[in-house]
Amino acid sequence: MILNTSTSKEINWVVVSAPTPWSDIPRMRHQVTRALAKHYRVLYVYWPYEWRRKHRSRFAQVEPNIAVWQAGNLLTPPERLAAIAPLLNMPERIFLKRQIRRFLRKTKIFPVGVVNFDYRHHWIQDNALFPRSIYICNDDFPGLARRAGKVFLAEHKARQMRDSARSADACLATSEHIATLLGARHKTTLFPPGHDLIVPQSYRTTHERTSQRLKVGYMGSIDTRINVQWIQHSAMQSDIEWHMIGPVSPDLLGALASSNIHFHKPVTGPALLNWMQGMDVLTIPFDLSADLSPAFAVPNKTYFYLAAGKPIVVPDLPGFCELGEGIVYRAESAEGFVLKIRQACSEDNETRVQQRLRIASENTWEVRIKELCRLLEP
Repeated sequence: MILNTSTSKEINWVVVSAPTPWSDIPRMRHQVTRALAKHYRVLYVYWPYEWRRKHRSRFAQVEPNIAVWQAGNLLTPPERLAAIAPLLNMPERIFLKRQIRRFLRKTKIFPVGVVNFDYRHHWIQDNALFPRSIYICNDDFPGLARRAGKVFLAEHKARQMRDSARSADACLATSEHIATLLGARHKTTLFPPGHDLIVPQSYRTTHERTSQRLKVGYMGSIDTRINVQWIQHSAMQSDIEWHMIGPVSPDLLGALASSNIHFHKPVTGPALLNWMQGMDVLTIPFDLSADLSPAFAVPNKTYFYLAAGKPIVVPDLPGFCELGEGIVYRAESAEGFVLKIRQACSEDNETRVQQRLRIASENTWEVRIKELCRLLEP
């Protein structure tokens, strides 16, 4: 085991606790980790959901100032079983707490605090382990469970989220809706996602397009949250072609099979920015119920889109953030979605591009992370 801990200037450690591996497509927890790594050395701790195939803990140094420790899952129970009998989590909790204490002692890492994204493991927020604990909630997990027909799991997840909020020194929520769900409004601060792209000063607008078709882009997981019917309808138009970048759910491959829908492998950084700038319009075609959509007031991709200077077309979702005229276009139907795509392209101009780039420059992760640093070392 090798840790890159020697520096000319001593830098404090922070632990980020997360439910997804570091190798996953970049999500908010990965973006926060990279932003923190400009101020701290970060130990990214991954707690697996997998319980069938057992493995021991693993360690890797993945980037400058970022190390990853994957916890062992020898005592991890199935999620549904743990929901029915929460006491079944106790052996795993004792086992994992011993694991992480042993690892920190062995590596001589003494973090100033923990930033926890995983409501299943709120025990890690114990001040006996770390001086400060921050719980970040970026999703309506109970709502997503109800959407999937798992009502009992929804109640269990809601309780775990509230327990995480109660035991943390401070909470960060990506929307007012989620802040209310946590039940700890007195110590919860709104923390919408940012972006880590370098915002250009300017670039060509849609008036300089070389293609006769309007290029409509979507970046992110291509799963059951998107409105397949709206995408199918717009892809049938002779003047529109779709480009989607991100992992595709196998269940949707057949439904999205069209000569006008093109899939691209995930990329990050300058390559992602270049891809988005090649689109005419960027979209967030989520299909969410009225009770679930307020949690997605600022989807993670929003400011990434604006860093490319592009107009955004979305369904008219309750609670979606207001960013100003010519920034976000809202549609109420599949036909309206097509009309808004065309309108966003026809109205695009240099003034609106500059407005979007200005908003993006004010909402970078570097701007956002200052609040988190303040909470870690008040």
